[in-house]
Amino acid sequence: MGKTAERLGEARPLASVADDEIGETLELLWGTSAVNTWSSRRAAVLS
Repeated sequence: MGKTAERLGEARPLASVADDEIGETLELLWGTSAVNTWSSRRAAVLS
């Protein structure tokens, strides 16, 4: 979560973050990772 929040803006309200911004950030941070890593990072952000 820390890396994702850092990229999106830690003080930024979650309601102001668009879905595509989250997707782009996840792709940037873990797009080349193994499927299990990608899935676990995505699940952490969605929770």
